[in-house]
Parts: sequence; C-alpha cells; structure tokens
Amino acid sequence: EKLPFQAYLDSACAFYSTKKTLLYAEKPHPFYDLYVCNDIKYRKFRITGARDSKPNKVISNATVQKLEAESKNIIIEGIGGIGKSMLLTHLFLSSAKEYEDSERIPVFLSLKDYKENTVSILDFIYSALKVFDETIKKQSVIKALQQKQFILLLDGLDEIQTGARDAFETDIEAFIKSYPGNMIVITSRPINAFISYSKFSVFEIEPLNKKQALDLVEKLDFWDLT
Repeated sequence: EKLPFQAYLDSACAFYSTKKTLLYAEKPHPFYDLYVCNDIKYRKFRITGARDSKPNKVISNATVQKLEAESKNIIIEGIGGIGKSMLLTHLFLSSAKEYEDSERIPVFLSLKDYKENTVSILDFIYSALKVFDETIKKQSVIKALQQKQFILLLDGLDEIQTGARDAFETDIEAFIKSYPGNMIVITSRPINAFISYSKFSVFEIEPLNKKQALDLVEKLDFWDLT
C-alpha cells in the first residue's frame, strides 16, 4: 500500500530532479549532473548573542540528518548565486528518497510566493502540496505535522515582500508553537541579524572550495565541444 504522501513526492521529485542552467539552456539536465554540495558553517553564537554550547563546525556533504543533529530550526545565509536554492533542492531530493523508511515528508516552498494575504504557514504548505497531488487532504497534512513528519525547506526569506515580512515572522513563531518538532530550514541573503528569529540557529553556506569547484567543472563537461 502506498504511503499517503508518495504520489506528491513522486510528482515533486520528477519536477525538481532536472534543472536548466546557463550552460545547458536548451534542455533540462539531471540535477545531480550539475550539483556539488557547498560546505555549511555553523557559528558559535546564536542570534540572541548567547554562547552556544556547540563549537564552530563545518558540515560537508550536508543532509537533513547532519543539519538536524545541530538544530531543528535553521536559517542558512549566503550571498546571491552561492547555491542556496540548489542546496535546498538537494535536501529535498535526498530526503524524498528516504521517505519509505523515514516516513518524513520534505516540502520545498518558495517564500517569494508568501504574500500579505497568505492565511497561515499551514495553508501555504497545503497549497504547495496540492500543486503536485490534488487528492491530498488538509487533515492528512495536520496529522503529519502533529506527528513531526515534515521537513520544511523555505527558500528566499529575503524575497518575501516587505509588507508580508512581519506577518511571516509572527506566523512562523506561531507555527512552531502549534507544531513543534518538524524540521525547518530557511535560506536567505544576509539581511539584518535575524534577531526576531529567536528559535533559529544561523548557519552560513560557504563558497565552493577548490576541490568542489573542480568536481563541478568535471561534471559539467565544460570543454566537451563535440
């Protein structure tokens, strides 16, 4: 028997598993033919300024499990074009692959779609799921949230319209209170100091190092002119 979110994940994976790039503008290529994972650095200090008990550390080949070992609620900051959306796509695809065993449901949400009239994070998630599977019931989503099964991958905090930012801050805090224990990863360009996101640890996405950059060039068949 299929698990309740399998149809959604099959459809979403088909969508996210290919990408177009500047090099391959004509047709989409398999995601992992174009991807090398950046390192992620975890700061010593939480945004409240209080010293965190965990030392500064670097996470290589990031997975949801490796990130979750540090914090359930994470903001990953980095400059434009460094690979934040690609990282979330990787976290989505790698988590989706484990769904049968883990029964945890990744969902990729673009925060530029969060508007002033967005009712709640719950509705925002539900709408994103229905795009890929119209048969999903809201009650199933609530149940899975109550059972701490969701991995929410929220892309582009800096892209939320100014008028909706305060609403989002309030909403995400209320959401964490209502449905504690779900994993939340938010990406953002560096904006302010994320002071109002007191429940979140801030990580930084690092530029590709020399080995990673060479690995990427090799994957891209850059000089294959045949």
